[in-house]
Amino acid sequence: MNLSVSQVAEMFAVNITTIYSWDKKGILKPTWVFPGTKSRRNRFYSEESVKALFESCYQCENRDFTMISVNEVADMLGISKQRVYVLESRGDIQAAWVSPGGRRYYSKEKIQEFYNQGYQTDKK
Repeated sequence: MNLSVSQVAEMFAVNITTIYSWDKKGILKPTWVFPGTKSRRNRFYSEESVKALFESCYQCENRDFTMISVNEVADMLGISKQRVYVLESRGDIQAAWVSPGGRRYYSKEKIQEFYNQGYQTDKK
């Protein structure tokens, strides 16, 4: 089965342009390109290649959760994006997945647990 660009983007929780970027970089190659204009060809990716990339990038035991971006974590905790990176470097939180492009994604459930355990925004 082939997956469209939007299906792959949804699976990785990234923007469609990210999938095109991975295509350009050779990270993910389409199995079929629907003929069209040069800039707007529809690309389709094999389920096997997408799953292989997903498995190689996704370093988490429990894959059944919602991933959120650094900005969403910052909004959820009421802190800056830089503070999220500090919390991660201290080991307080951990990225569930890092995309091939280096973007970090976190388990919404794990961040909610962290928040519910009494995280104080004024911690140093």
